[in-house]
Amino acid sequence: MTKMMEYMAHAKPIVAFDLPEHRFTAQAAAMYVRPNDELEFARALAELMDDPARREAMGAFGYRRVSTELAWGHSAQKLVGMYRRLLP
Repeated sequence: MTKMMEYMAHAKPIVAFDLPEHRFTAQAAAMYVRPNDELEFARALAELMDDPARREAMGAFGYRRVSTELAWGHSAQKLVGMYRRLLP
């Protein structure tokens, strides 16, 4: 997960195994392949390498998502709010 966030913060497209946490975090910043299917993963990487416009769009989406929704400043507010509700 840390690497995924780093890639998004640097506007890099991602190929990831199709896991719930990956879909939640990256959304359209990633191409998803069946978990543990290394051949499909390699094919997705090759497909992405051949499509610069798609790479750019995915990278831009990821950067915006990190900047506007996932950065610590946004997450911290939600976390503090949860603690305030749980521990009055």
